[in-house]
Amino acid sequence: MKKILAMLIFAVSLTACGKYEDENVSVSELGSAVSFAAGLKEYKRESLKDMDVAAAYGIAPREIEAGLVYYSTEEGCTDEVILVKSKDHDGLRNVEHAIENHANMLALAYRYDDEERQRIERHIFKTRGLYTLFALTDEPERTEEVFDGMIS
Repeated sequence: MKKILAMLIFAVSLTACGKYEDENVSVSELGSAVSFAAGLKEYKRESLKDMDVAAAYGIAPREIEAGLVYYSTEEGCTDEVILVKSKDHDGLRNVEHAIENHANMLALAYRYDDEERQRIERHIFKTRGLYTLFALTDEPERTEEVFDGMIS
């Protein structure tokens, strides 16, 4: 069921790509706003252009224009925001696939922790144009609203 839902989300996101293609929002500005909306208090920010960071998420730095990961430094907390602007549609598909795999791995890792499992189930995974957002937070609606508002 989860795979069918993920494929449906993926297909819908691909059909909406052209509408936002000319958007040129700074990933850094977008990341600051979205991480604030997500309610991240104690967090670390890393660039997906860094080979080691990108490899941890399965993203190829050569396929993205910019990418940031914000994650909580609080022990046992899975709060995380991933923002990526891909260079083209091929890179976008690869980024979406990598983030989908990351979400599936998190779900598997926390399958016995009810609180974290429920948080992972409420994640935001969205693409607008060449921008991709993955947000795992207690404030998913607010995070999505900020993302949508900055890329309109």
